[in-house]
Amino acid sequence: MLEDLFRLHVGSTVIIFAGSNAMARDVSRRFLLPCLLNHCGKKERQDILDGLRDRTYPALVANQVLDEGVDLPEAKVAVVIGGQASTKQAKQRLGRILRKSGNQLATLYEVVCAETGEENRSRKRRRTDAYEGTRHRQL
Repeated sequence: MLEDLFRLHVGSTVIIFAGSNAMARDVSRRFLLPCLLNHCGKKERQDILDGLRDRTYPALVANQVLDEGVDLPEAKVAVVIGGQASTKQAKQRLGRILRKSGNQLATLYEVVCAETGEENRSRKRRRTDAYEGTRHRQL
């Protein structure tokens, strides 16, 4: 699914929010992307964010470290894999891509497994005010 989304958004900066450190590392290795985890040092974190900002990196993958208090470069595409996020985390993640920038639309993909608790949590989050005024499509 991620490979298809990268193809769909070639040239766009993409942020992948992973549900666990292991998942983030797997995506990082498979797609050769930088990975931000809670144990990354300040300099490493800044180097990766600078690389995203200057488009050295087309995307980055992270587990929770980008939810609050981090100044992210502009991105209009985000992908959430691993649907354990709380409503507060969902709001933070939406806020990362909804910053006003011309007439560009922001797109948030949430990849969940059908007929699982993950699917139910995703539906529940979408009914909160975090997603008010947004359009939802199931792919």
